[in-house]
Amino acid sequence: MSASSELLAAAVGYRARATPGDIHLAECLEQAAHNAAARESAWEVAGYSTQEQTQLAECWWRNELAVARSLHPWRE
Repeated sequence: MSASSELLAAAVGYRARATPGDIHLAECLEQAAHNAAARESAWEVAGYSTQEQTQLAECWWRNELAVARSLHPWRE
């Protein structure tokens, strides 16, 4: 399973359990997962190795997560 597939599954699960105040965050996570899938496809077409794709995805996801956290503080 690709990183974006795992991310999408987690986002959908989060959305199913989200409170009304967390729905927007869940939608953002789902969109990030779809964006990640598109990026993975582009990287594959561009000829990046699996290892390079993994490194790019991890870097990109850390940035996306930082933005989401700044917009929606996580609840403990």
